[in-house]
Amino acid sequence: MDDWDAAHTCLVTVTYGNRAHLLDQCLEAALGQNRVGRAIVVRNGPVPGIDDVLRRWAGRIEGIGFARNVGSAKAFAAGIEAALRGDSRFFVLLDDDNIIAPGGVNALLSEIRTDPEGMRHPERLAALGWRHEGASFADVPARSSFLNFRLGRKPGRRETAAALPFAPYGGLLAHRDLFAAIGLPRPDMVLYADDTEYTSRIVKAGGRIAPVEACKICDADQSWNRAAVTTSYLVRLLEEGSDFRVYYSIRNRVWFDSRLYVRNYAVYALNALVFCASLAVVMVRRRRFARGAVLARAIAHGLLGRLGANPAFPLP
Repeated sequence: MDDWDAAHTCLVTVTYGNRAHLLDQCLEAALGQNRVGRAIVVRNGPVPGIDDVLRRWAGRIEGIGFARNVGSAKAFAAGIEAALRGDSRFFVLLDDDNIIAPGGVNALLSEIRTDPEGMRHPERLAALGWRHEGASFADVPARSSFLNFRLGRKPGRRETAAALPFAPYGGLLAHRDLFAAIGLPRPDMVLYADDTEYTSRIVKAGGRIAPVEACKICDADQSWNRAAVTTSYLVRLLEEGSDFRVYYSIRNRVWFDSRLYVRNYAVYALNALVFCASLAVVMVRRRRFARGAVLARAIAHGLLGRLGANPAFPLP
């Protein structure tokens, strides 16, 4: 069977909470494309209404799940592991609210097919769709920045690149050999930036993540935090989102940047000092001391490498 002309791509996605309606939209958009033959849906804890969704797509979906929310890292690991047990040659990862435009999967496959290196070494090339409401190709952090802040770099600056240093799960397509080569996401990252660490392994192993603007993806659900690092970003950290979201996102990003994304440690330390001082000023002005304590703990744990689930911040 020809890998390119058959419906030989497997979708892997994770859902949780009251998101069955979003999952249904994601599946309809992806499974409606003739390149996607099947899907693996990982249920991350109880999901009201998911049985109806699975029945609608019976015969094309494998549903697996956890009794409680274990975080995106362990859930995507379970989905990728299940896909590797099947015979699909390509896997495309999507968040449960990602709506991939018609022809999107074909555009991702074509990126690999038309790349000589991708044809010879499929384990070295991944293609990433354009999440035009997210930050797939924009706001790539500068090396040695601290939580996307770097002195002298204009806030919100957009960058373009022929290859990316890492990617989100949502919109990533690659040959099964690539997923077999880089292993599974780290469960101790629990939630947030686990996709950053996971996909950075592609580049570390000498591979490439190619952005594909011809593959359009939109998010049906609004993320709690999209902003670049500006004063308003500091306000959002102090006033928006749940404590567990803020804790894991900041802790994991600090861990990743301080260990895997630093080019100059002196520059990194200076950026961290300025960022934390600015955060402290905003915290005092807005009297957000409790959230400030959460952020301080997250930053400290990231720098110390204290990963894993934190009982003080349980997942819903």
